[in-house]
Amino acid sequence: MTKKLQVALVGCGTVGSAVAKFLLAHRLDLVVTSDVDIKLSKIYTRNPNGRKSQELYTTHPELFVQDFDEILQDSQIDIVIETIGGTDFAREVVVGAIKSDKDVVTANKALLAIYGEEIFALLRQYGRQLGYEAAVAGSIPIISTLRNHLVGRRVKAIAGILNGTCNYILSRMQESGCSFGDALKDAQELGYAEADPNEDISGADTRNKISILAHTAFGFYFNPADIYTQGIEEIIPEDFKYAKDKFNSTIKLIAYCTNERVIYVCPMLVPRNSFLANISDNRNGISIYGEYFNEIGLTGPGSGGEQTAVSIIADLVSIASGTLKSKHLTTFEPHSFEELYFTHTLRFVIKDQVGILRDITGILAQEGISVRAVEQNEYTEDDKDSLPFFITLEPAQEKNVQKAVHKINQLPYMVRPVVIFRILK
Repeated sequence: MTKKLQVALVGCGTVGSAVAKFLLAHRLDLVVTSDVDIKLSKIYTRNPNGRKSQELYTTHPELFVQDFDEILQDSQIDIVIETIGGTDFAREVVVGAIKSDKDVVTANKALLAIYGEEIFALLRQYGRQLGYEAAVAGSIPIISTLRNHLVGRRVKAIAGILNGTCNYILSRMQESGCSFGDALKDAQELGYAEADPNEDISGADTRNKISILAHTAFGFYFNPADIYTQGIEEIIPEDFKYAKDKFNSTIKLIAYCTNERVIYVCPMLVPRNSFLANISDNRNGISIYGEYFNEIGLTGPGSGGEQTAVSIIADLVSIASGTLKSKHLTTFEPHSFEELYFTHTLRFVIKDQVGILRDITGILAQEGISVRAVEQNEYTEDDKDSLPFFITLEPAQEKNVQKAVHKINQLPYMVRPVVIFRILK
């Protein structure tokens, strides 16, 4: 028998409007393909005449309500789809829906990263379901893959490129040799980056997503503030040349987590013959490593209204089948990032003078760190007072490298703070 559901949509921007259009256009298709009849019954948005919602408001004004409480009080509504973004009102929407005995679908990674513990506790208390496939990696079905298709295969680690804005910027810098600023401007002009891109380029967006994957794959809930996060703002074109010439690698913003509570986000040198190194432009890519398999790679568009809407629709169908019951969520402390060992490459920009290498290697030696290689670049054409050079270290503990870098940054000839790259194995 066909399962019948009524859903309400909260938020009608890029993603919300795409969801609404899909449900209105393909209701009968879903009945045929999934045996689920999903009726869009109500839409709440703060501005029905907004750029994305105006067309729907013109053609289907009867769907729009003026007060979100109308959705909560409607006992015929089975599922609330939250696409409004942010965390404050979004939390009110999700918590209110659960307490009103409604299931929820959301694409809001920040909400789940910050309020996940509270939300999952409520889901268990009220016996409701939550779909969040669209919260991580857009159209890539990573959540359902981890939940349903790798059971018993013992996932050990996940490494991912989870932010399309950052990946476009780094891909552009690698291919053209342009500056970070020029690549960011290009991303903004193409609609890949917001006017205020800080959430993306600082690594915060990626951090929120990897925290969701850690919960889904391993059952760990981490406070986002406890996850080591380094963005891409300080990367320069010379970094890509060094990565290619010395390591046959490129640079990607990598999110990483393991079943041993290791979790971090930072730019890393990634071997060019690897799956993740070949994820280009604004695409996302995820490598899953397991005990009974070497590597499974998934890639696809990481953003976009239609791409994200498809993941939301998939969650609606899963809720109809009752497969999204929530498990217990426990907060854990991450394994200390400072205790990890990496092969590090340090990039310096200095005012050249006698004795610099002696000073820097001396500080590294004080922390028990050995040098593997030194590479000096030429002065850049636009700045004759800034000399970039690189030192690659033997494998060392993170805390010792950070201590050394803190001391080196105090030296009088440093033009910029040292940038640390770690090598992804």
